[in-house]
Amino acid sequence: MTFHLEYRRYRLPRRTTVRTAQEGGTERNGLLLRLENEALATYRAFNHRLGTAISLSNIAAYLIALERYGDGRISAQHGLAVARDAHWEAGVVWGLQHLAAVAALWPAGDEEPKR
Repeated sequence: MTFHLEYRRYRLPRRTTVRTAQEGGTERNGLLLRLENEALATYRAFNHRLGTAISLSNIAAYLIALERYGDGRISAQHGLAVARDAHWEAGVVWGLQHLAAVAALWPAGDEEPKR
């Protein structure tokens, strides 16, 4: 059996306007946060540790983007713990990155949340 592979650029005309991540960011992140919370509930219901860690990491990112740093920090801490327990190294790194982002972006003078 012989295969002939040929590279050809595929272009499909755009039917909708392309939006950047910066446009409608608050609305978009709010929707993504709601959907990710639904996914988190499903993962927890089935005791799926990797899915739980991924969802918590995503939730932390969306909360940080919405400038809800206290909630983002809590979600990042939980995601980091679950990723560590699931032996998911990339999740541990993401959790640490989210915690570093909270530390860097936290407005000066704002009180940190109590643990």
